[in-house]
Amino acid sequence: MTVRPAIANDVTFVAAAIRAAAKENATFAEVPVTTTDLRNHAARFISHPDTLLFVATEDDKPVGLILGQGTVYIGSSVPFIADVLLYVVPEKRTGGHASDLMAALTDEARKRNLHAINFPVVDSATAEAVNGLATKFGYTDKGRVYRLVL
Repeated sequence: MTVRPAIANDVTFVAAAIRAAAKENATFAEVPVTTTDLRNHAARFISHPDTLLFVATEDDKPVGLILGQGTVYIGSSVPFIADVLLYVVPEKRTGGHASDLMAALTDEARKRNLHAINFPVVDSATAEAVNGLATKFGYTDKGRVYRLVL
């Protein structure tokens, strides 16, 4: 298994993962409806310089992703990542992919001198595992979001 930055060839997987995550998790329910819209969003995420988007692969096939967007609050100069999206295909969820993806995102955020990462509290069947992962990486529960100060 490897984790790498997303590339243009990942657009179909990224779009499908966003759709699948939206079905599992009400936090990301407001995604575009059409496949074309999803692919366009995925392509923008992949190419945007402030996006941190990593893909986990097995045998060169994508099996998971983590997506975070670098931003700053209005009136602040402190950059951070708002609302991380983490998705691993169901049949690969016990292989350590989520941990490897979280580590890649955290490492890249530190390299970019981002101040914090916000990871929304998940309201889905996988909430316990995802919330456990956030705790494992040192995130602090802030109510509806876990925060890791870097």
